[in-house]
Amino acid sequence: MWGEKDLRYPIGISDLSELTGAEFDLETFKAIPLLFFMGAQDTNDSVPYDDSYDEEDRQLILEQFGETPVARWDNAQVIYASVGANADFRLYAGIGHTITLEGLADIHEFCVRVLKDK
Repeated sequence: MWGEKDLRYPIGISDLSELTGAEFDLETFKAIPLLFFMGAQDTNDSVPYDDSYDEEDRQLILEQFGETPVARWDNAQVIYASVGANADFRLYAGIGHTITLEGLADIHEFCVRVLKDK
């Protein structure tokens, strides 16, 4: 649930137990380090396509979270933070749908940190 909306898979997990037979384990999820990264000029968006979302989910995403991937970025951070997720968000100014040396360095640093913490 986000606000007044029920978020089913693949947007959320409200129907997880119906799909998998198991409840969501929030404590285990919070222990998993996550790295999300995107270029601030990235326009590559799966939402408009039928192979990613059905019409009902597409409209929910656009109305609740934003019209573009970058417009949805802040909402994603709020959602993950609201459950105490161990999530690091990196948005790279002036970059489109590509990886840069800065992004690769951040991925490397993240992986080293995660492996070191094990």
